[in-house]
Amino acid sequence: MRILALLATDRFSGPGRQILQTAGLLKEHDVELVLGCTLMAGMAYPDFFYEADKRGVPLRILKQERPIDIHLAHQVRHIVRREKIDILQTHGYKPSAIAFSLKPVSKLPWLAFMHGHTAEDKKVGIYHKMDRLFVHFADKIVTVSDEMRYRLADEFPALRRKLVTVHNAVDPIDFAPKTDTSVVRASLGLTERDRIIGVIGRFSLEKGHRFFLSAFKSIHRGSHNVKAVLIGEGPEEASLREYCDVNRLTDHVLFAGYQRDIASFYRLFDLIVLPSLSEGLPNVVLEAFLHRIPVAAANVGGVPELVSDGHTGYLFPPADPGGMAKAITAALEAGGAREYIVDNASKLVETAFFPQAKVNRLLQIYAELLER
Repeated sequence: MRILALLATDRFSGPGRQILQTAGLLKEHDVELVLGCTLMAGMAYPDFFYEADKRGVPLRILKQERPIDIHLAHQVRHIVRREKIDILQTHGYKPSAIAFSLKPVSKLPWLAFMHGHTAEDKKVGIYHKMDRLFVHFADKIVTVSDEMRYRLADEFPALRRKLVTVHNAVDPIDFAPKTDTSVVRASLGLTERDRIIGVIGRFSLEKGHRFFLSAFKSIHRGSHNVKAVLIGEGPEEASLREYCDVNRLTDHVLFAGYQRDIASFYRLFDLIVLPSLSEGLPNVVLEAFLHRIPVAAANVGGVPELVSDGHTGYLFPPADPGGMAKAITAALEAGGAREYIVDNASKLVETAFFPQAKVNRLLQIYAELLER
């Protein structure tokens, strides 16, 4: 069986890591996942492509000349015919648009993944609304959380029979640190006395970084050895840096940029905070659980499927700096309860969010699609 997975990504981060992880495991079941990735003209070969090559995952580059390029569909159609693809799989609004345009001329089963979305600007927001319309024409729609599946079923009752949940998974093999924690600590100017909060995610509005900084400001007043490390990049970075300058947080909030070797940073953190306003099923929470790092997270999307307040982590209302500050303080002052929390979280990952369970579910879905 050959699956063509269309995606538009350049970073080896959460979604890309999930796809490469899945491709490796599917190979053990005689299923080959071929990646079809868009690359805008003039762009350098991205690190996600290098990682795919390193892992031996077949990669087909879809050359894109302009933001809306009708030739992408022609390239995909050529790959489908040449490589005898059995199923088309899409991840994101651009791949969904390509699959939608091919639907009238292709009999291939179409499996569409819905991961959640970012909203850098109005244009991207419109693209995501279009994506929700395109996937109506898919044969099956995978959501990464039950909450997303229920919400889409309520919003679009006609989709109910097409919707299935396949949770994200995390594999310890993917998180071997390449740099000693002491080296990372020194590179950021941190000391052993510092309590370090990690916030990992793209700097876009729906990730809620501004609410985190507001919560951190109140925490910092009472504890000067608490530092925050923000890992990521995105359109809101300049605004967030300005907020830190105005509120005299510059020495206590560190912007670490995009980090490919994220495992080396996890070992640095005393707490991971997820201040998002919307989520699918956040990879950062699964990764924190794997590394036995406590998590304080906004109660949005599929987060409660992972974080049970006081049992596997700490929940707070979204867009609520005061509630977030209380949850962060409780986590940092948990004492002996910390081990109870991280033990429960670690067991949850090991029993319910491991890669083979995800692959087994996908194999069932692929078989169902081919039987049609």
